[in-house]
Amino acid sequence: MGTPRILVAPLDWGLGHTTRVIPVVRELLTAGAEVVLGGTAAQHTFLKPYFPLLETLPLNSYNISYRKHAGRDVFFQVPAVLRAIEEERQACAKWVSEGRVDGFISDNRYGVFHAKVPSVIISHQLSIAGPRIAAPFLKRMNRKHLAPFREIWVPDVASAHNLAGKLSHSRDMRVSYLGMLSRFSHSTPIPNATGRPLAIISGPERMRTEFENRVVQQFEALAAPSLIVRGNPQLNSEQHGEVELVPHLADAAMKQAIQEAPLIVCRSGYSTLMDLAALGRRAVLVPTPGQPEQEYLARWFSEQYGFTHRLQSQLGRHELPASTGIWDHPFAFDPAPIREWLYHQFKI
Repeated sequence: MGTPRILVAPLDWGLGHTTRVIPVVRELLTAGAEVVLGGTAAQHTFLKPYFPLLETLPLNSYNISYRKHAGRDVFFQVPAVLRAIEEERQACAKWVSEGRVDGFISDNRYGVFHAKVPSVIISHQLSIAGPRIAAPFLKRMNRKHLAPFREIWVPDVASAHNLAGKLSHSRDMRVSYLGMLSRFSHSTPIPNATGRPLAIISGPERMRTEFENRVVQQFEALAAPSLIVRGNPQLNSEQHGEVELVPHLADAAMKQAIQEAPLIVCRSGYSTLMDLAALGRRAVLVPTPGQPEQEYLARWFSEQYGFTHRLQSQLGRHELPASTGIWDHPFAFDPAPIREWLYHQFKI
């Protein structure tokens, strides 16, 4: 067989899934595979500076949005999500029949696979956080969507001392662990950082805007220069007193801002947490209201690794710590599952 064409397709739920496939794409290219990027126009725009020469193929957005309660809002959007998954399946079948794709790596896009070619899914959600009464249903649905994939790659480690707690472990599922998956290479943290306080805003609307507004008010009360990264490249830069808001930062600038910030405030999205792990920094974690996974991860990181956990409703009513500190840990990226998959499936 010639050079395999591997389509890598991250979910467009915020930027997290898109950023964390960057090391996967780099590993595929280093191994000699040809990579095609699948996703929305916004995802392709974001990834273009990283991989300007790669072909792209269009996939529809899941169009997840929150109003007041994330869990309830997502529930009512399930029919639209299922339609998007079916559209993905049809697109993938077409690309395979046309000989345009030899294998799939999906990051939580459940319709990106085909029975005739090697198909992998990247997911840290082997167990779904949610209300106890809904646990059996959530487990069945998750297993149903994971079943078509020949392999499951988990961005975590196999040990009990891990990043995602119970979410990334299952007694009855065969998985491979990729370790920490971040766009940033592992770096030694800077102790006693003296840069600007930093907030990293992320997630679907309208919760993203509500979080940003609360953080602006909180940072204005600091009466000192601070920086907010808005998490949406399509927004504009703004200045609110000494608070600077920027739509997005390139990796080098973002890495520097995180390393130099004495105080970091962010969501407890899993990709954000892995970026912090790569740079050895703790943060004030503010989970998206009503999103059980983020609520669980905020508690887990607070209990296990010394992070600070705040509810969004508490912002503005409680002072922020002066410093969130550095984090020393053993986690690292492990590309072995990618290399083994390429060798066994495509002999490269």
